[in-house]
Amino acid sequence: MLLLTTILAFFLIVTVLVAAHEYGHYLFARIFKMGVEEFAIGFGRPYWVWRRKAYDTPNGPEETEFTLRPLPLGGFVRIKGMISETENPLDDSTSNIPGGFYSKSPFARFMVLFAGPLFSVVAGIAILVPMYMAQGLPQRSTKPVIGSLGEGGPAASAGLKIGDLVLSIDGLPIKRFSDLVFTVRERANQPLAFTVEREGKVISTTVTPILGPDPTPVLDENLEETGVLKKQGRILAGPEEERVPATFGQALGRAVSAPVEMIKSLFGIATGQRKASEEVGGPITMFKATQKTVEVGVTKVIELGALLSISIGIFNLLPIHPLDGGQMLVAFLEMLRKGKRLSLKARESISKVGLAMLALIFFGVFYVDIVRWIVPEKKPTPVAEQR
Repeated sequence: MLLLTTILAFFLIVTVLVAAHEYGHYLFARIFKMGVEEFAIGFGRPYWVWRRKAYDTPNGPEETEFTLRPLPLGGFVRIKGMISETENPLDDSTSNIPGGFYSKSPFARFMVLFAGPLFSVVAGIAILVPMYMAQGLPQRSTKPVIGSLGEGGPAASAGLKIGDLVLSIDGLPIKRFSDLVFTVRERANQPLAFTVEREGKVISTTVTPILGPDPTPVLDENLEETGVLKKQGRILAGPEEERVPATFGQALGRAVSAPVEMIKSLFGIATGQRKASEEVGGPITMFKATQKTVEVGVTKVIELGALLSISIGIFNLLPIHPLDGGQMLVAFLEMLRKGKRLSLKARESISKVGLAMLALIFFGVFYVDIVRWIVPEKKPTPVAEQR
């Protein structure tokens, strides 16, 4: 039953994310008087035209078909003249189609392309703000309670479970989760006697922290980063999450910080400061994350959908053809050329390089997925759990 619920939730999240993204393209295409032939959710042969919207153009009445297709893993907006009718999709015949995508100025094309990622980000923020106001802002609890466990990590291997209240380590009382962090990080490869309370029973076990392979942020007593990086002992266990009341301004600030943090993460990967294996994931990671949120409740599913919407928007801004960002780059270069289109050869080169880069990214993401979920001994643990 959980598997079926997860699958349905996964497809629902994907459908909503796609709809928000494509609606941005659709709306701005109509603002700039481009003809939109189809707004599709899913791929494959359309099996349901659920709406037809007619509109007037200088060349007579036209209409947009809103369709649902059988494979709910994406979608598209087919803008008039955006794809060539000839064998070469990059030829210049599309520039002369009235109301077509390429008959408009580079600025108009840039804005239509930008609208998709923009709406993905805005949709995510619009979902997060009221949810944070209703549920409170998530933050790490300072209580010495195990809230998360890394699969195969020292804590899980020693028998610790989520919900365990840590009473002492080597006889020293543990009052806050930071006491656990301070003790563990200095005792890598040394067996530690843990005493925990579980369902009213006191249980003892031995946990041997491992030394982290890379320098990680040193935390203070409130579990906030101090700005110092060093290799530390860790048991791959994290604190509980708690919710604190939030005003509209606080909720908005936290929601807006999500895309900012994602951009920082991308720059960190590009500069080598962060590992892609710990920051990115593909369909398997997304499905597993959905499964975990389904177990917690509907609010977590909604939060996951909002964050994924934002991440899709940010990803699509990468200047790689055929992503929106890559096509925006072409439009920007043509703006610099005062509206003159790039040569066919230049566009073909940009397209080939972009497709090669995109293929490398997707293969890399799938490799990370396989290592993370199919080869357990190599599975990385989220940074928040690496304590």
